[in-house]
Amino acid sequence: NMSVFLAFLFLLAANSIAILSGDETLITLVRILSVPVLSLCFLLKYRIKKISLIFFLIFIFLGENAKMFVRDLSVVCTESIFYCFAFIQLMAFILPKIKFLKLDNIIKGYLLLLFCVGLFFLNVLFDMIGFDFFNKAEILLFSAKNLIIIVLGFLVYGYYFQVQNKQSIFLLIAVVCISFTCIIDYLILSSSYHWSFPITNRLIYVSGLYFIFRYIIGESFSKNHKSLEKINRALSSDNALV
Repeated sequence: NMSVFLAFLFLLAANSIAILSGDETLITLVRILSVPVLSLCFLLKYRIKKISLIFFLIFIFLGENAKMFVRDLSVVCTESIFYCFAFIQLMAFILPKIKFLKLDNIIKGYLLLLFCVGLFFLNVLFDMIGFDFFNKAEILLFSAKNLIIIVLGFLVYGYYFQVQNKQSIFLLIAVVCISFTCIIDYLILSSSYHWSFPITNRLIYVSGLYFIFRYIIGESFSKNHKSLEKINRALSSDNALV
């Protein structure tokens, strides 16, 4: 826990310094290190057992560093494709955990309302950003990525209402943070650009990654605790028979 938290603080400071300095080499270096540093600190003590989470981290890393692979305007498309794959992997991880049929009808209605609000804000975002400088492929991928984010948010909220524990809160915060970074990415490219967008974007993005790892750590503790309980129950049964 502490090593991941210290890595998180280091990345917050490093991203802030890099962006404020305006040094493109330093910004690129810090961008490349964000996912690997947090992953390394996590793997010193824990293991990621879910393949979907591993692929999520791989695709989010590729999306963040798409500029390394693509040098022309298609970088926006490349980023969007990798982010779409990353969010789909996260959806694949969350979906088996949710039992929508067991949720209260009021909660189902609330989730449907949130989904509709998300679609409304997607339309507002379209109007706010403007797409005069985007090609058709970039607009299509923008729509696909943000629709996937809305569905992901719908699933995470459903998961939160189902379990209502600390881990679900961490996952919810992570998805909200990563969603905001995707929106800010487009604001940076648009005429709505403001000097504070890049640093805000990086800080929110790193925070999202941190809460993803906090969620995984919480899940690891929960599974270990359940395993110990099963062992203790089995031992108690054996002792009772003796």
